[in-house]
Amino acid sequence: MIEEQTWTKLVKLAQRGHKKCTDLLAREAEGRLCAYIYRVTLDHDLTQDLSQEVLLQMVKSLGSLKEAERFWPWLYRIAQSKIQQHYKTKQKKAVISELAFYRDFLSRRSDYHQNDGLRQLLQKELSKKVMVSMKQIKQQYRAVLSLRCFEQLSYSDVAIAMQCSEVRARVLFFRAKQALKKELTHQGLGKGLLLMCLGLFGRLTAPAEAAGSTVTVTAASTKVGLTATLIGTAGTKLGVATVTAAAVGLISVGGVSVLSKPSLPERVEVKSLHYTTQLRNTDPDAASSLSKGAYEQW
Repeated sequence: MIEEQTWTKLVKLAQRGHKKCTDLLAREAEGRLCAYIYRVTLDHDLTQDLSQEVLLQMVKSLGSLKEAERFWPWLYRIAQSKIQQHYKTKQKKAVISELAFYRDFLSRRSDYHQNDGLRQLLQKELSKKVMVSMKQIKQQYRAVLSLRCFEQLSYSDVAIAMQCSEVRARVLFFRAKQALKKELTHQGLGKGLLLMCLGLFGRLTAPAEAAGSTVTVTAASTKVGLTATLIGTAGTKLGVATVTAAAVGLISVGGVSVLSKPSLPERVEVKSLHYTTQLRNTDPDAASSLSKGAYEQW
């Protein structure tokens, strides 16, 4: 595999019009690109079609890339746009059963790699459960998991590829993790196995030149930060409890949860249309305050 610094040099040469460098860039990028598209679509035939479209678009638009160092986020952005366009314009195929899907994956990947060790790995029941779980989550979730865990992009680069803000990228990643945990649980796998299952999926779907390598997903790479966690959990029971606790000043003293005295805003300060009736301001000096307690303001 080419090192990242070499990628940057190759991209710059291709941008200057060196045809051999452009051809080499396309050939070297194809394996990694195909692996990404397959991880998102889980469709071999579609992967082949879309990868060629993306590579053609890459060659045509390479001159528009302002920062050669951002080649991969830029390329994944093109790939993601092609994937979304496909699902918007093409009719959805008939739903394939989980068993048929895994059999197709099993036959194609074992023939593709011709690796006895990987053949044995593919036959294991755990691999089936992981692949089926990944198939059940949204395409958008598979995309953000792949970009962060397997392509090892920063959240700022993930945002470029997904055409969204960095906060949105973090929230998507958090929700993708939660969705995958849920599906793994349905398959009888504990939530604590998330990192291992992600690593296994990465190895099962790795490009041919990386088939024998180990894919390790670290806990650090799956952190999203407090803000994204709060936003990501909004709407869930945990999220409602967390936001409510923050709104009414829930604090812990010596291991005991207590409510601090709320500071209610003036009427003119209220911008939100969402109200709750959890608290009532009974202070006689607060005549101009809200008549009924806490409110949500996002």
